[in-house]
Amino acid sequence: MSEAQQDRPSARWEASPHVRWLDSGDLVTILCLRSGSYLSLTGSAMAMWSGITAGNDRSSLGAQLTTRFDVEPDRLAADLDRFISDCEQRGLIRPAAAPAGNGTRDIPPVNHARRPRILHLLPASLHAWLACLRTSLSLAVGGLPSAYAGATARAAAGARGSADPPPVERLLAAFRRAEMFLISRRGRNDCLPRSLALYSFLRERGCAIRHVIGVCTSPFIAHAWVELGDTPLLHQPHEVARFTPIAVLQ
Repeated sequence: MSEAQQDRPSARWEASPHVRWLDSGDLVTILCLRSGSYLSLTGSAMAMWSGITAGNDRSSLGAQLTTRFDVEPDRLAADLDRFISDCEQRGLIRPAAAPAGNGTRDIPPVNHARRPRILHLLPASLHAWLACLRTSLSLAVGGLPSAYAGATARAAAGARGSADPPPVERLLAAFRRAEMFLISRRGRNDCLPRSLALYSFLRERGCAIRHVIGVCTSPFIAHAWVELGDTPLLHQPHEVARFTPIAVLQ
């Protein structure tokens, strides 16, 4: 943190648009969609994060922490400065330009005006194969940020331009056939490319589904899947029941 920032007690920060988080009561789990990494916070670090994302300025947050934790005020202030600086360097927070949001907000909208809307006219199996290929290449070249943003953009464009979709069961059968040729070496066990490809494919066919990244904190494990209403697709309900959503694409 710069000296100018330290001297501004009214300074506020907010979570970056590519950050999602989950407050489990005694633990905060942060997902950075830019790096694809997770971070767990407890104790005073959790309280600092919660205060920052709640919209508290540096002065009021420092006062809250001093009341809550039995630590010398000067030491606590230094710890807060280091925490803010570290979060800024990681790209997790930025100076607030507007009131802070929450961990489940959607990613910023994308301009889809020039995107083609003809994919839903292709045979379903070919369309599904292309969705698998695009997702695999996007993850390989740009990582999670590229694949996540790409799925969002393609899905929004496809959903606006599609006619009534065929039964989901028929589309899932086409996707299963397509993924046998291309997902990854781990195939059906690689949840991220599989779920993003399925999400893109079904949304472009006009299905009202959502993509979910969920976490289980003890022990820590993450998983991604697609839901139609409250029903997980290509999963049994018990396979995703232990995961709490941390990032959702509608």
